[in-house]
Amino acid sequence: MSTRSMERIAHGRITLGLLTAAITALVLLAGCRGSEPTLVPPTIAPTTTPISPTATVTANPTPQPAGDGVVHGWAVLAEKDYYADVGKTDLVVDYISITRLHQLLSRLGWQQDHIHELREFDRQDLRGALDWLAENADADDVILLYVAAHGSYLREDLGWSSFFAADWAALPCGQCVLIVDACTAAEFTAAVKDDSRPHLSIAAVDADEYGWSGLEEEGLPIIGNVFTYYFAAAFDEPDADTDGDGLVSVQEAALMAEEQQRIYFHQVVLAVPEFVEMYHDIGAFPEKDPDYPHVVVHDAIGAPLHLVLNARDLAGEAQKDAPLEFKGRVDVGGYEMYLHCTGAGTPTVILLGDMPLVVLTSPGKERAGDIPPGLSAKFDKIWVELQKEWTQISSRSTHIMADRSRHFIQHDQPDLVLDAILQVVEDARH
Repeated sequence: MSTRSMERIAHGRITLGLLTAAITALVLLAGCRGSEPTLVPPTIAPTTTPISPTATVTANPTPQPAGDGVVHGWAVLAEKDYYADVGKTDLVVDYISITRLHQLLSRLGWQQDHIHELREFDRQDLRGALDWLAENADADDVILLYVAAHGSYLREDLGWSSFFAADWAALPCGQCVLIVDACTAAEFTAAVKDDSRPHLSIAAVDADEYGWSGLEEEGLPIIGNVFTYYFAAAFDEPDADTDGDGLVSVQEAALMAEEQQRIYFHQVVLAVPEFVEMYHDIGAFPEKDPDYPHVVVHDAIGAPLHLVLNARDLAGEAQKDAPLEFKGRVDVGGYEMYLHCTGAGTPTVILLGDMPLVVLTSPGKERAGDIPPGLSAKFDKIWVELQKEWTQISSRSTHIMADRSRHFIQHDQPDLVLDAILQVVEDARH
């Protein structure tokens, strides 16, 4: 086992683009090791798992100004990839977790100037971001704060327990949500568990557990934080809508993410002997607990919390007016897209007609040397077959294999990406 891999655990440590083109404080702290098939999950509890508080500073909520009656969304998305300045192991994933959440919020209609990214941050940066939220949002708004970093960085270098509870109390919380995706994540959500205001806290793993964030060189399917990956994806999953109101709430997304993270961890991560050994070396034996890792949820809101700002109106209209099934064509830039939707309005089939489409696929991943060759080859075969399915949604599709690329084709073969863009533009003109 490599020294570098040992460090990542000790410090708490698939995407391919188609070239065709309310206060709620949501804190996702993401940081340990990780990677992606959707599997059938076990049943899990959607409510609180008690934990021991670790915060040394508590604070009473600051008196907040009244809201203006309009619900806006405000988000700070912070992720740290580089740790040489504090002597910890880098987690270089090209800030993929905050990218996923930024894209999610954009799809849900959040204003771009209300979404602030922090790519690399220290204590001063994070506290400044919390001040920005406190100054701009009011008690009617939804606030989302996402932080991706090593759990040990939050504890040892930021001194999380010495400031976060007080800064959190200054937020104008009508509904506050804290989500932590880091090793020992529940250690950090404990900082706000005594907040008397309606709030929701979600920790991706318990206070004595280590999560997983995948690196490209490991060769596993998911790059970045596994819980965050599944959490963001859940908002597009009809099966996540467990109450049948036509929308996926934050609580429902966290529930599905827990289920899928758990199965991915046991069936993909722990399938690699070196990774199991890494956990053993820090005194953890996750393979002995089929429910590992445990997502810790404290829900003091008592109602579904939606990131779609007019969620109640949309859900009501979906249930009252929408047909059980819709099939139709939509004009997109002169091309017809065929949509087949459920009553909740979620597209289950999208066909692009004759819209030009190029799919770029890296057919083979570089994986850790100790992954059994048969398992690695199996991953590659499944990946390529899934990519081929994309070509079936357009009658003018091209599938190109990026044989000299690893995960990020745009980095390894940028000319191939540029050529594909030009091809799509040229085909669209003719």
